[in-house]
Amino acid sequence: MFLSSTLVVALFTLLGESSASALPLSKRWDTTLCTADTSGVPIPDADNFQLPLENLRQDMCWDLCVGDQATCTTKTKICYDFHGPNLIFTYNAISGYTYTEADIWLGLSAPVSATPTPQYTTSNGFCTISGDQTTVSCNIPYDTIVPGGALLDVLAEMCPNGDREGYVFYLYTNAQLTGASGAVSATGRLSCTDYPACTSYYPNTYWVLTYRCTKCPYTPPPPPPPPTTDPELPRP
Repeated sequence: MFLSSTLVVALFTLLGESSASALPLSKRWDTTLCTADTSGVPIPDADNFQLPLENLRQDMCWDLCVGDQATCTTKTKICYDFHGPNLIFTYNAISGYTYTEADIWLGLSAPVSATPTPQYTTSNGFCTISGDQTTVSCNIPYDTIVPGGALLDVLAEMCPNGDREGYVFYLYTNAQLTGASGAVSATGRLSCTDYPACTSYYPNTYWVLTYRCTKCPYTPPPPPPPPTTDPELPRP
């Protein structure tokens, strides 16, 4: 299973070219995948996630609203990271609640439905509830987002622009929990139209996340071994 590989450099369309050209991106990276085989190869950069609908602010987490989405008075965080060849989402604990289900819909363009059918769920094994049911971890392999194949091919798909911006992810995140009053649903917070004031919100149920790619440090090849010489034979 993989999603459409059509590149969506949507920062230009979401916020205009002037905003996109002034991204405050820094040259840092998670080097989990950096080996001799990936020396100088761009990989998804865990230190440069941005939220295009909220003035391109940088953050590693998004709010998960429990119950009433409009007020979002009860909430926790969904945190995200790149680790190895995977995009990881962690549903954090909420005091007084336990998780019974969680799922994620991820696309490279906006969903046509307000409640799209998720590809990554606790039912199909992509998401795992912790033993005490207080957290959930969702593991999304790169080769389910872009076409699969050898690691270098998958990294090239995830970083189609090389050492710069990658894809824009559209996300619909949902969970089911149990609290003192019974079962309750939770969904990702609506995006603010005027962050950080947040006096109004976009009507769409999805939120938007983008990242950049950074080249792995260059690893020079090992020096060639010294030439071998035959030991001098004793004279007769």
